[in-house]
Amino acid sequence: IGHSPSEFISFEDANYVRDMFSKNFREHKELHLIETHTRRKDGSVVVLESSAIPYYAKNGSLLGYRGVSRDITEIKKAEEVQALLAAIVTSSDDAVISEGLNHHITTWNRGAERIYGYSQEEMIGTDSHNIVPDEEMGALHDIFHQVIAGEHVEHFNTFRINKAGDNVEISLSLSPIFDHRNNIIGIATIARDLTKQRETEKALLDYISETAMRLK
Repeated sequence: IGHSPSEFISFEDANYVRDMFSKNFREHKELHLIETHTRRKDGSVVVLESSAIPYYAKNGSLLGYRGVSRDITEIKKAEEVQALLAAIVTSSDDAVISEGLNHHITTWNRGAERIYGYSQEEMIGTDSHNIVPDEEMGALHDIFHQVIAGEHVEHFNTFRINKAGDNVEISLSLSPIFDHRNNIIGIATIARDLTKQRETEKALLDYISETAMRLK
């Protein structure tokens, strides 16, 4: 009581809030959802989201305002983590794909475009089974039921069909996607292209074979 809110707000935010207050209240406008970094008594900093309604004297002069604030620190942290994860997924060489329980693809990153040859626009909303060879459907069905039961499946070697119609050998990891009520609403998959690994293995075996032949 008796202190100004600006005493607890960071210097940069204090100037911004002061300007917003002056402009809006001068024009008899309310302030909505202003974010500020505010220092608490223990020295820690929280992010507050605030709204304020001014009230005036009969002559139009500002008497004060009524405001409400809520702590959105954890929300902002979650947004930062989500943005970081999104950047990692976008730039990953692996195919990172998510799909709903109906198998419709909801995300498709650049790694998936590189490995399978299909663009994001071509694949979002389509059935993920479209890139699964017929002979792999049985194994996929079993794995799908493991994942929707809450299990994680890691490094399962299988094949998928690329846009050119060729089989691509991949190492597949799958995890359930949960909503805020902890209900499983989809599946996230990470696929690593094993083509280069197999080429390296073949070259090594060829080298060993040739070396052995020379030593005979």
